[in-house]
Amino acid sequence: MDGQDAVAPDEESPWTSTGFLLAAAVVAALAVTGVVIMVMGSWRADAADAAGVPAPVAVETAATSPARNTPGCSLPAGDPVLPHTAPAGSRWVPAGGMTVPEAPRTHGPAVVAPSGFRSCYAASPTGALHAAVGAWAATTGPALQDLAAGAAEGHGRDALQRRLGEGSAPVGPPPLTVVGFTFGECDARACTVDVAFETAAGQPVHALVPLAREREDWRVLLPPDGDLAGTLRRLPDLAGFIPWTGE
Repeated sequence: MDGQDAVAPDEESPWTSTGFLLAAAVVAALAVTGVVIMVMGSWRADAADAAGVPAPVAVETAATSPARNTPGCSLPAGDPVLPHTAPAGSRWVPAGGMTVPEAPRTHGPAVVAPSGFRSCYAASPTGALHAAVGAWAATTGPALQDLAAGAAEGHGRDALQRRLGEGSAPVGPPPLTVVGFTFGECDARACTVDVAFETAAGQPVHALVPLAREREDWRVLLPPDGDLAGTLRRLPDLAGFIPWTGE
């Protein structure tokens, strides 16, 4: 190495130069901003944690893609906190062989089709809860056809539409009464509601109902065979469920 290429002993190191330190500070600030966006994008679970309910999972796109209601539906978005008590203000009405909650000005449904199919739910966990029960009511009677059309996109919806077209609709559930609920993962884009029921014989049962915020409404994600009623499972008791019933 000749004298022209050598670095002078007192020459400033590139790692301690003012330009490098400023660039590093900018990168660090951007990283902190990204963390804040991810945290704000998930729904708060303060009250749910106190009740032992699983916390929602942060979804990065939730901050940049806010949930909206079905076009023509004037419902407010609703409270983003997971409910830890039975929602207030809902009336219970007969639907599809069971009773379902309705709060048409707050949680939904704001639209009830002639078949009895319910839609237009608030973009909130409580809206998702009402939608989950409404989807179960649609598994019996003429609303099943509308459920197939209104379900979230996927193999389950395709399977149900195919079965209905072939005249082999799945068998609906036995008479059920809603008695409680809890939540699995839940954010502005997807929510899993665990609904507890009681059969006419007094047997507690439950079903996990996954929903997606799709086409600006909560829509049930049907299982691969399209049979929502087939996901019903027995429970030893109702421990861990938040009591909620229309009786």
